[in-house]
Amino acid sequence: MSTFLRPVLGFSGYSGSGKTTIIEKTIKRLKNLGYRVAVIKHDVHDFEMDKEGKDTFRFSEAGADEVFISSGEKSARISSFPRTMEEMISECGHADIVLIEGYKYADIRKIAVTSEKSGYDLPCSEDSLEAVVTDDISQYQGRAGIPVFYRNDVEGITGFIRERYLDNGKD
Repeated sequence: MSTFLRPVLGFSGYSGSGKTTIIEKTIKRLKNLGYRVAVIKHDVHDFEMDKEGKDTFRFSEAGADEVFISSGEKSARISSFPRTMEEMISECGHADIVLIEGYKYADIRKIAVTSEKSGYDLPCSEDSLEAVVTDDISQYQGRAGIPVFYRNDVEGITGFIRERYLDNGKD
């Protein structure tokens, strides 16, 4: 497994499994507990982040390789080239933990997210598997040593992450 300066945990699942919703709820809970959380999302499709006519869009269209924008409240970076997961993680120095959505084949520890809609096949190898989040825990009975959580058990999921990756559950 890859080694990073801070905890990195992936949420891996097939389309429609509920990864985004689970990550969103986990972020809210971790933030309420005082943790700094960074998230990296892998999108297999192209995406557009900037709006036509805005200054940053115009700079990108003019050929700038990277455009930064910052205000008193937030900042963003738009690059005209892809970046590796490792490069993005290295820039998350402010975070206590980095959560990753996607990157099924990355060499990181993962929580598999499954559902009736997306199917119950594990989306990652068992070697990288830390836990499973699902709508039907009976699908995983008999798998010793792999914690399984119901998708709505945000307290359980967050407690597991805290114990395994952050501070052994200390407040």
